[in-house]
Amino acid sequence: IFRTARGEQHPHTAHALFNLANVREMRDDFAGADGAFRQAEAIQRAALGDTHPDLAQTLASHTFMLNRAGRHAEAVQRGREAVAAASALTPPNPISAYAHAMYGESLLIDGQPAVAVAELRDALSQRERMLPDDHPVRLNSESLLGAALAASGDTDEGQRRLRHALERLLATLGPEHEFTRRAQARVERYSPRSLPSKAFAPCKVREIFMAERRGCGDHVGTQARVRGTQRRMRPRDVARVDPR
Repeated sequence: IFRTARGEQHPHTAHALFNLANVREMRDDFAGADGAFRQAEAIQRAALGDTHPDLAQTLASHTFMLNRAGRHAEAVQRGREAVAAASALTPPNPISAYAHAMYGESLLIDGQPAVAVAELRDALSQRERMLPDDHPVRLNSESLLGAALAASGDTDEGQRRLRHALERLLATLGPEHEFTRRAQARVERYSPRSLPSKAFAPCKVREIFMAERRGCGDHVGTQARVRGTQRRMRPRDVARVDPR
């Protein structure tokens, strides 16, 4: 419909492709999602430029999908591009925070926890300025940062952040919520007792990522489930409704 009404290269067509990509990703159609994300990206770069928030949102969501598909090296590159696309935004900004979070998590999965710490700190810092203390997205960011800190050898701060995030998620969402389950899994798997420092090899971190989640805590689809709806949203809708 958008292609007919607006044209092949219109930003609204890119929005429709972005939504289609997310639906395909949810159905584990990674090849179909990959193609739709790349089509949306091409339109957005041509119509909106290389530093537009819609492009940053597309690239960050594509990063998530690539991680789910096991294409971790590609996810790191995509995450780097998402951060670059978000560079014109003035922090704190929900799209900027999302881009840094996706890039940071990709670095962690790829076995670069020390570099991941800087990106995840940036994401959490922005979310601390935008979201209340017990907001699930903010707590999920803290949990991810704790995991990166623990993986990079800073076990004291890492464990403190991991446990704090889990405690608050238990209190606000309960033990059965997906955010809480992932936070619990990180506490257990990044514990000094259960995962010695020598075990933080890329293959182990990737195994943890794939084992603990079917979706990603920072991903737009999971954000919708936190709000009690499965509705997929356009990039501008995400920024307006849920300041991640």
